[in-house]
Amino acid sequence: MNLKEIGKIVFAIALGLAMLSTQITNSSSNAAAKTSETTVTKHVSKISHVKKSKDIRMKIKYNPKRDAIMSAKIFKNRGVVYWHSRKFTYYSPNGSHAYGMGAYTADGTYTLKGRDKQGYLILANNKRFGTKIKTPLGWGVVHDRGTFGNHYDIVIE
Repeated sequence: MNLKEIGKIVFAIALGLAMLSTQITNSSSNAAAKTSETTVTKHVSKISHVKKSKDIRMKIKYNPKRDAIMSAKIFKNRGVVYWHSRKFTYYSPNGSHAYGMGAYTADGTYTLKGRDKQGYLILANNKRFGTKIKTPLGWGVVHDRGTFGNHYDIVIE
C-alpha cells in the first residue's frame, strides 16, 4: 500500500466521521456534537501523524523468496533453468572488492549479498539497467552485463 492509497483511506475515514458528526449534531444536543467533534479531531490527527512519518516505501524491502518457484540450492544444482521462454544461469561474486571482479556490477551495485538495496535479485543482461524481470527465484533487476537476449545471469552468493 503506497502513501496515496493511505491518504485516500484517511480522507474517507475523516469524511465518514465528519458526516456522522453532522448527523449527531442534527439529531441530538450541541454537547453531544462537540464531544463527537473532538473525538473525530483526535482520531484524524493521530492518523495524519502516520502520513507525516518518513517515507514508508524506503523502509519496505522486496522479498524475492515470496515469488520464487524454487530455492537457490535447487537452482544451483540444475545450473541452467529454462522458464517462460528465458534461459537463467547463475554466477557468484568472488569478493575481491574490485570493479569487474565480481563484487560490483557494471552499474556499481555491490553484489556480495546477491541483492540490491531494495531487495531485488541482481541480474546480468544487455537490457537497460533497472529493468525488472521475473525469475524462478523471484523478481530481479538488471544491474550487470554478460549475457544478452533471453539469457539472464542471476547473482547467487
